[in-house]
Amino acid sequence: AEGTDGSTTIIDESPSARTLTVSGAASIKTASALVQTSSPAVNYAGESSGYVQAAASADFNFGTGDFTIEGYAKSTVNDATWYHSILGNYSGGDANSWSVFLRNNSNNFLQFNVSGATNLTGTTDLNNTKFHFAVSRNGGTARLFVNGVMEAKSTTYAAVNVGGTGAVRIGGNQSGVNDMWRGLLDEMRGLLARGVPE
Repeated sequence: AEGTDGSTTIIDESPSARTLTVSGAASIKTASALVQTSSPAVNYAGESSGYVQAAASADFNFGTGDFTIEGYAKSTVNDATWYHSILGNYSGGDANSWSVFLRNNSNNFLQFNVSGATNLTGTTDLNNTKFHFAVSRNGGTARLFVNGVMEAKSTTYAAVNVGGTGAVRIGGNQSGVNDMWRGLLDEMRGLLARGVPE
């Protein structure tokens, strides 16, 4: 999902061409682009809550297969109390739901969480910094990358079911407004083992 070059509309440019629902203050910021000349912004500089949502789909259920989730992000508002969710469908009551987010402490480390599974936690403070992230699983090993550098690895992911039933939110998750992203996001995508962009 992204804002196309020079566009004011947030769209899905993958072959799936899903309809994305924009909620609240999610919008395009042409003056603060991450990759192209425009980037989607969520709760930018303290704006009211918002996110972009793709309806629940079996395509977002990675199961126990290989996958990669990646994108570009920049956090613009530090919040020491709440998580800043980049994307995911995480909900505490939804087994196997997942989220990529910045932690809510003095060090804004990137983290990948699957309900009931081991977290992957990065080591670089990413507050107010443009960065590329990637989370991947190959066989039983899951890895978290920041700007192409592996910052976390777990070899206990062989049987971890990554899925959940909720809609996937860009700039949030199913846990509510307190976990919303505060900043810019662009070029979000997930690749299943079959290599089809979603």
